[in-house]
This record gives sequence, structure tokens and C-alpha cells, in this order.
Amino acid sequence: MKQFFLKMSAKDKINLIMFMAEFFTLVLIITVCSCCHGTLGYFIAAFSFGGLLVMIYLHRILLKVCLVELEIVKEGLKNVLHGNFTAPLQQAHDSDIKYLISDIQRIADDSKLLSDDISYMLNELSNGNLNVHSNIEEGYVNDFKIMLDAIYNIKNELIKYDYKG
Repeated sequence: MKQFFLKMSAKDKINLIMFMAEFFTLVLIITVCSCCHGTLGYFIAAFSFGGLLVMIYLHRILLKVCLVELEIVKEGLKNVLHGNFTAPLQQAHDSDIKYLISDIQRIADDSKLLSDDISYMLNELSNGNLNVHSNIEEGYVNDFKIMLDAIYNIKNELIKYDYKG
């Protein structure tokens, strides 16, 4: 059963939960209406049916809001995936989604900085500037550090070649 829910999309999970709530509310309405007769029964039925309509309406709003905010995250990740680090990300209202969007924006901004720095260093090396250094060495962390090391290795080999030449 757990695997079934893990494979469901966010939209499907929201729909399932709301459907179950609506179904059990309808069962409750039918049960109450069958037990109560007269004016009180009609009042309870009308009130319960109104509550069910409000629940259905809120279900639709909840689904729309959640999907719009998830779409913002999806578009942001798609831009980063395709190397478009300068595309602006829309803002969200949900605090968890805001946190995700902030992280995506940071990844994009850091990737753009590193990309620009690598481009700068390689252009300088290709123009013969063997004194080139990164302007943001502290930004090269974890897997990015090997890129900076590789550029410095190329630079050091060029310096050796230049002195031998």
C-alpha cells in the first residue's frame, strides 16, 4: 500500500484525500437524514449538503493553489537543468515552496557565477595570461573544486611549457 501512495503524484494524493473526505461527509449526511425527520431533519440535511459543497469548492481551490506552486518549482528546476541560470523564478506563497524556490535560485546564481569565472579564466589562459586566478575560489566547493583544480593544472602545465620553450 505504501508503494502505491509513493508512486502517486501530488495532484492525485490531494484528489484522493479530498474525495475520501467528501465521500465520508456524504455518508454522514445520508445517515443523519435517515435518522431525523421533519423540519430538523431537513435543516440538518440542508446544512450538511451546504458543508459538502463548501468542501468540494475548497478542494478545487486547494488543488489549484498547490499545483500552481509546484509548477513554479518545476519550471525553476527545468531552467537550471537546461543551463538557463538567469531565468527569474516566480515567488510562491507557501513557506515550504518559498524555501525550495530560494534554494533553486541559489543553485542557479552560484552556477552562473562559477560558469562566468571558469569562462573568464579559460579566456585569460587562451590569451596567454598565465597569472590568472579565480575571483571566487571559495565558491568552488565539493564537486566544483575539481574544475578549479583542473584549470590550475592546465595553467601550471602551460607555465612549465613556457619556461621550457
